[in-house]
Amino acid sequence: MKLKFLFTVIVSFLSFGVWSQTLGVDTIQIESIDIVAPRLQHFSSTEKTVQIDSILIQRYDGKDLSSLLQKTSLVNISSNGAFGALATAGMRGASGTHTSVNWNGIPVNSLTTGSADLSLINAGSFDQVQVIYGAVESLYGSGTLGGAIELSNKPDWKKKSEIGLSSEIGSFYNSKTKLFGKYSNKLIFYSGQAFFQYGKNDFSYTDFHDFGSPTERLNNNENRAFGTIQDLHLKINEHYIDFGVWYQVKEKNIGGLMGIGAPTSYQKQRDSSFKAYVGWKKLIG
Repeated sequence: MKLKFLFTVIVSFLSFGVWSQTLGVDTIQIESIDIVAPRLQHFSSTEKTVQIDSILIQRYDGKDLSSLLQKTSLVNISSNGAFGALATAGMRGASGTHTSVNWNGIPVNSLTTGSADLSLINAGSFDQVQVIYGAVESLYGSGTLGGAIELSNKPDWKKKSEIGLSSEIGSFYNSKTKLFGKYSNKLIFYSGQAFFQYGKNDFSYTDFHDFGSPTERLNNNENRAFGTIQDLHLKINEHYIDFGVWYQVKEKNIGGLMGIGAPTSYQKQRDSSFKAYVGWKKLIG
């Protein structure tokens, strides 16, 4: 009987303690909170993203992408020669092979060199140009240690059309010609361009390392490049269909070494790049 009584007292005391703790004046009831985030969000975050102003893009319409980035962003541009020579972009101390250049989400880096030749990309061919600093391998693949450059064509579905022709002529037979056009309405958006550039680059120089300091002319230093970028978007009811073609060819003669003797060389180099994509999206809701 005494044990039963003692057990009843203990249970009553515990129940009173729980009841008093629940209804205490200093107790605040906090509702539970669920924190949900994508699994790869931590790995896809970048250090810094800079979007180049559209006015600056229009101002550099006749220049290549290396000229635009060199003047408007903290990107190290490396050029290997005169007009039309290879130009690559490096960020955060990394080389051009560690910088991913993407057009509408498609990487356009060369499979042979690993880098993108910015001298072949016209700055005014895109609606948006973004420079992304940081190691973003989770978004752009392995090897992107320096950063990425995003080139985008954004359809606006407004009725308008545009066509133009630009040409430049310089010394040593350097020339560059571009034909471009745009057309859009509520169902279709088209943006395209074709370019051709040529440079002989047969300049004269004084060879102080040779006997008598003769005047030599650098031959076999020609470069020729051509290509096209086509972008088409269709809107059919709630369906969005995207097409894109990127094609570039560059042929370059490798000049001889300047030093003792005449700069004689017969070497040539040819690089080409072809990219194409088809996309489909459906609007739900």
